[in-house]
Amino acid sequence: MPPATSVRTVSRWRRPLILLGGLVVVAGTAVATYPVWADSLVKAAVVQRLERMTGASVTIEGFDLEYSTVTMRGVSLALDDSTSIELGAVDVTLDSDSLWSARVVVTDVAVHGGRVAGDVASFERLAVDVAGRLRQGDDGRGGGRVRIVPERATIDALQLELRRSMGEHVAELTALADIVASPAEGRVALTLRQP
Repeated sequence: MPPATSVRTVSRWRRPLILLGGLVVVAGTAVATYPVWADSLVKAAVVQRLERMTGASVTIEGFDLEYSTVTMRGVSLALDDSTSIELGAVDVTLDSDSLWSARVVVTDVAVHGGRVAGDVASFERLAVDVAGRLRQGDDGRGGGRVRIVPERATIDALQLELRRSMGEHVAELTALADIVASPAEGRVALTLRQP
């Protein structure tokens, strides 16, 4: 028969072991279900950051967060009544090594389909505003915890419906665009084709 002290020792460790086991289960569940419960939080942060960066009203119809990827569907930016950007599907790849350091670094963005419509002058103003914000670093481009400017960005089959007033005439461009960009290097390759 074992001594009474060993029974007392086992019962003394039973509660802490049960508590530790419960904490492991809770922590494991939180990590395993992270993409499910974090979707709405990350989506709200993305909308807020895009609105701050562009000055546009932003909506996102679908938002799926995985550990190192984000897929957005139906991304719309309304700059004014007649000028808008609508993106069909946006696939964002994150640097998984940075996530372990509690940093978010966007490495690649791929846009599939969408429509850009409006006045060229509005888009030129937007480009100047966004470039100014990027230089100031208030979007997380630099070495902070969040860097959203990707190393590489591609856009395929983007429908362009652009117009520019030229005195009493209006020039219009309707085309499909494929774009490959390296924002960090300041390089862009644009291919236009018939819709």
